[in-house]
Amino acid sequence: TSDSIYFSIIILGFIFLGKQNGIKTVYCSMFYSAVTYLLEVFVPVTNPLTDQPFLELVYAMLLTSIGSAMIFNSDASSGGTDIAALILKKYTSVDVGKALLIVDFIVAAGAFIVFDVKTGLFSLLGLFAKAFIVDGFIENLNTCKYFVVITSKREEISEFIIKTLHHGATITSATGEFTGEEKTMIHTVCKRFEAIKLRNKIKEIDPHAFIIITTSSEIIGRG
Repeated sequence: TSDSIYFSIIILGFIFLGKQNGIKTVYCSMFYSAVTYLLEVFVPVTNPLTDQPFLELVYAMLLTSIGSAMIFNSDASSGGTDIAALILKKYTSVDVGKALLIVDFIVAAGAFIVFDVKTGLFSLLGLFAKAFIVDGFIENLNTCKYFVVITSKREEISEFIIKTLHHGATITSATGEFTGEEKTMIHTVCKRFEAIKLRNKIKEIDPHAFIIITTSSEIIGRG
């Protein structure tokens, strides 16, 4: 039955993805079911909202992709084929969005047989869109800013990074080739929303500081 298949997939999630992911997946699945039930009771929908299938496809894929990306980024899933996609991602180099595309392709392709060509094409289009939106949104969530700061006010800037932003910093000595002046080069990484705060503070402490800011989509290691 469908219930036994569902529970079997959940158990596979515990085995291959770990206890923490399994518990979060069970929680997300139960919460999703509860919300769906409440919406069916209080906001019943018996017909399509519009007569534009493509418009509804866009919003359906956009909203579900963003929600899935947030769940995946928290090391969880909503159950079902999401678990299979996460297992595939864990043991291969495939991103989670592409893993979803591989796992759900057969299901989406089945729409050609069960319904018609038009529905099948819409299903495949939505599946491809979801794969890229999920990967793009997760990358956007994990975007960090890498700072290289050349300054003569090392202590004040480092203190702000460590005590206020609670991040680490790497210090190297630097010599200006043109001026011959000895300065300090500070390397640090912070979240995107912290970058503006750090940039403004550096300019406040040392208006003459030379700042290089680049975007990084993945940071590995502590600090």
